[in-house]
Amino acid sequence: MNYLILKSIVDATISGFSCRNCGARATDKDIQVLGTAGNALNLEIMCPHCKTVGVVKAEVNLLPPGGPANREAHAFFENLKNSIGQGGVESGIRDEDILAIRESLRNSVSVKDLFN
Repeated sequence: MNYLILKSIVDATISGFSCRNCGARATDKDIQVLGTAGNALNLEIMCPHCKTVGVVKAEVNLLPPGGPANREAHAFFENLKNSIGQGGVESGIRDEDILAIRESLRNSVSVKDLFN
């Protein structure tokens, strides 16, 4: 797995993590990489306060270009990939991005539409 993608996943995990038990925030020293396989990643997070352990499973996949149902999703992921390659993603995933992808998926009538 590309280091920049791994770093982005870890950073996103840290920014969105709060312990389900005590609400404490984690830092990168509280995360252990359990394993990677291709585009998949397993992380273990230990709460620095109460020591509750959680597991995060992530997978990075890029949609193939083409059909109208996934054009916006593909453009978003290409921009994300380019941003990672240029040194980082400051803004992260915005609500508008998720809504645009959701709308594209809602407009497809079959799974085949996603790949045509």
